Amino acid sequence: MYTVKAYGNDELYLNPAQRSYSKDKRDKFLEIEIENSIETLDEDKNKELNLSLLVNTTITNISFLLLVIALTAHADMIQCYLVYGAPILYALNIFPSYKSATVTCSLCACLSSIVGTCFGGFLMDFYNLNIQNIDKNYEHIKNNEKKIKIYNKDVLVHEYLRIIGLQTFFILIIASSLILMIPFISNMYWFTFVMTLGLTFLFSAMPGHNIGIMVCVPQNIRAFSIGMSSFISHLFGDIPWTIITGKIKGTLSPDCVVTRNGELSEKCREQSSGLKITLLIICSKALVMALGSFFLHLYSKKKIKKYKSRQPIKA
Repeated sequence: MYTVKAYGNDELYLNPAQRSYSKDKRDKFLEIEIENSIETLDEDKNKELNLSLLVNTTITNISFLLLVIALTAHADMIQCYLVYGAPILYALNIFPSYKSATVTCSLCACLSSIVGTCFGGFLMDFYNLNIQNIDKNYEHIKNNEKKIKIYNKDVLVHEYLRIIGLQTFFILIIASSLILMIPFISNMYWFTFVMTLGLTFLFSAMPGHNIGIMVCVPQNIRAFSIGMSSFISHLFGDIPWTIITGKIKGTLSPDCVVTRNGELSEKCREQSSGLKITLLIICSKALVMALGSFFLHLYSKKKIKKYKSRQPIKA
């Protein structure tokens, strides 16, 4: 007959080997629990570091800032062109009516953006700049801070940025040479052709700059870098410069205001030089974009030389 006394306390009737096995099992279980707790704490700490490093990683990245300067100048120029381009061109007597100036400027911008971005994307694919070639080297690194430090010193990353900077620089030099001719053209047909071609090359640099924004940082914070670049480009680009350009135009040509009926005062014809200066200021932002790409190329080239010299020489 089985009694409680015989089986009431399992520990009491286990032999030494069984007790040792039971103790080892409990110790192993506790050890696993402790390790899991430590890993959980490390993950929580890693998340905190990730959040705190987001802004610091983007703002202190020189390549990122150079690309943001180019994107800011682009947003500034396009917005000012759409807002002030038509009234300035009509006041300069390039177009016969305010309506024709507005329609032509809008259609040129739409056509250029469609053709230009597709052409720029084709050029990027031609160089086979696949970001996955970089990302696969960092899939095993879980710590965000460590990943960012290694990524910033990766020669392949800076090689990609060097190619992007050089390619967009050549494109923007062509765009700048065409766009800077705009204030000095008086023929409507020549103006439309040069403006459309110049804006097409200007938009061709956009895919390269956007890919560069993503290449600048590791994969896990690219969404934030894209959002930050968009925020900065609007904050310092089209938002303030639309007001600043309007102030410049109002100062240099105060009587050149288009009425609802598309009429201008006679004094506006005498202030055409102020309109041309305003238009030249708008078009000069293409040079800022070109300089941003050029300095990106130089900076990346410098970083490649620096980090290659630190790599061990293979026998």
